[in-house]
Amino acid sequence: SGMTTALNIKYSKPVATGPEHKVEVRASVREVKRTFVFLDVKLMCDGEVCSTADVTFYCFSKQRAAEEFLFRGLIFDRLAVFGTGWAVVLTALAVTLFSLFGEPLIGLFLTGEGAAEDAALTLEYGMQYLRIILIGLLPFALTNAYASTLRECGQPAVAMIASLVATGVNLLFNYVLIFGHFGAPALGVNGAAVATVIARCVELAVVAGWTHLHAGRNPFIQG
Repeated sequence: SGMTTALNIKYSKPVATGPEHKVEVRASVREVKRTFVFLDVKLMCDGEVCSTADVTFYCFSKQRAAEEFLFRGLIFDRLAVFGTGWAVVLTALAVTLFSLFGEPLIGLFLTGEGAAEDAALTLEYGMQYLRIILIGLLPFALTNAYASTLRECGQPAVAMIASLVATGVNLLFNYVLIFGHFGAPALGVNGAAVATVIARCVELAVVAGWTHLHAGRNPFIQG
């Protein structure tokens, strides 16, 4: 384990991109001094050097990496980058929190002026919505894990398209399930919650489906 402590880059020429060009990164160890490794790095395109770099890399033990830098190895690194593990953990915490304290949390927003009967009815509707919407927290969290990774890999359009699709699905099922169109039951506030959960699942299906179908363009999903 270790980290880069110095990086000096010299640019010689632009790097051409495209399937017809071969881009390579070549590195060699120039010197080792105790815990420091000095590297010579070249960025090449079609056999020509485009950039060179002098890199100083500081090495430390696996124990220090785990204790001071929270690096637990390859499995943890992939989990942290991709974010699915944290999505599941945070979703579990959120579901537990809202399941135990949903009513008092909603009640915090019902302390203004107004009839007590209206506040009680609003609280009842809020709890109905909350019980259903909790189902959609996991797909929502997983979608964000996929979307953030795709954005960092230079592909933000996928998440945007998935969000637009989910918005359309949400509007459609709101119309159908809240008011009971096309033979569906009129579920009111429950219908709004169900529509949101369906939209979250569709959004996850779009993002995750595209990512796995294009694994060659998304190396983080492999291995």
